[in-house]
Amino acid sequence: TAAPQAPGPDPAPEGKSAKRRPRMLLDTACKVWFGTWVLVLVLNVRALLGLIHSLPFLSKRQAEDWSHVVCGYMFRLSIGVCPWIRIKWEPIHNNNSNTKKGLSGERLSQVLDKDTTQKPVLMLMNHCSFIDSLIASAVLAQAGRGQFRFLMTESLFHIPVWGTMCRYLGHFPVFAFANKAGTIADPLGTTEGKHEDFRVDKEKMQRVGREIDAFVQSGGGLLIYPEGTISRQVRKGLRVTELLPFRYGGFAIGIRNKMRAVALVAQGCERVWPWKAGIGGLPGTIHLVAKPIPECLEAPSHVEASQRAKTSMEDEAVALFAEYSTDETGPYDPFIKAFHALAGILLFAIWAAMLLPLLCAGTCGLLVTCAAHLLVLLLLLLLFVLIARGQNEQPSSSSSS
Repeated sequence: TAAPQAPGPDPAPEGKSAKRRPRMLLDTACKVWFGTWVLVLVLNVRALLGLIHSLPFLSKRQAEDWSHVVCGYMFRLSIGVCPWIRIKWEPIHNNNSNTKKGLSGERLSQVLDKDTTQKPVLMLMNHCSFIDSLIASAVLAQAGRGQFRFLMTESLFHIPVWGTMCRYLGHFPVFAFANKAGTIADPLGTTEGKHEDFRVDKEKMQRVGREIDAFVQSGGGLLIYPEGTISRQVRKGLRVTELLPFRYGGFAIGIRNKMRAVALVAQGCERVWPWKAGIGGLPGTIHLVAKPIPECLEAPSHVEASQRAKTSMEDEAVALFAEYSTDETGPYDPFIKAFHALAGILLFAIWAAMLLPLLCAGTCGLLVTCAAHLLVLLLLLLLFVLIARGQNEQPSSSSSS
């Protein structure tokens, strides 16, 4: 059956711009709030990761694992303090009956724990927004999987602060010629049948490949975005119903190291952080499906493995779109969850006020500021627990038929 057509952006109704203005102001407020929290947490996480890596009793591998847990929970906090953003785990779509059955809304940790083969995991995630990395880090940390590493384009390692965090986390770079030479055939994804040229520097990737093999053989897991870039449909302002052709490199690693494949399919990330938006944080629901694909890495070649994975993940993306295509704006729920936002505002004000002793009291002020930072960090973590238990991650109420 043909995939349902994704609707384009709705044009603004004539004469209704005044009615849209309050919504635009509220969207701006949501983005400022989310962006402020991301900035504050990223700067503090950068400092914490540096502290973790300086501990003499931790090996490099242990420091990276601890860093993943800290980073993941902080990213989850940046989403948790935005009550208008929800994360819902959805059940797996069943192709035979066109209904959702099986692992009904199970979270990633439950899906991973079901497997008894003890094989290292190759996690596959579709790429539809800049918030994908935050979501992936958060769900892996909450699943207790700090031993995961990401394959990321090498250019991200040159971004100030963010690149340093990537090195502290032990992520592996992908040296693509397109990132440096600009050899991108279709940068906006507007031409059918074309997508970015992601040829890699084979000499450098051989060295990275040896490091990846050693990491996986020691029990580590990998997360890759097999599309290699953000979906073409998202760049056109559409919802995700078709994935780009998958790159083969990650599947070659999986077959070579006898890994097992698990898909993490997302729908709705592009609403929370739209393409070309400087910062995200818009109201919306992010629907996630965790789906084992045992047949993927049993394929005789990495080419066929990528095709099997693409078919399976695309089925989930289409099913999510068909069920939630009318979910245009997502929930605000500002009144039900107002106390979460108010608590966040109060804690953020205390956090900002703690910087004053640092400016006027020398060494004593530094000690007081550090102690106060730790206290507020504990309060923030407590707030996160309350939010997580009270809202965002309840399984979907969709029932199997």
